[in-house]
Amino acid sequence: MAPARLLNMCEHYGVAVVADDLHAADADVAATLDLLPAMAAKHRALGEVELADLQGQQVEAHRVWATEFASWLRSKGRTDDLPRPEWPVSV
Repeated sequence: MAPARLLNMCEHYGVAVVADDLHAADADVAATLDLLPAMAAKHRALGEVELADLQGQQVEAHRVWATEFASWLRSKGRTDDLPRPEWPVSV
């Protein structure tokens, strides 16, 4: 499954955004804040999850994605700049 882009997610959930504005930090945050209630309305269980539990699910989902994608990249001979399984990433 291809990763969902913020614009695709907003379109899917009926959240209006100006595509040209996305990828600016403030526009991405605003779109995400509008997207979350739309997702919770469609997926009631999401709205019932405690924030700490939701973050734990994000951490695990990222770990699985990073591990699998890095494995795929290695199978193609790419070993530079592999995704790290730790999330959130501290800079």
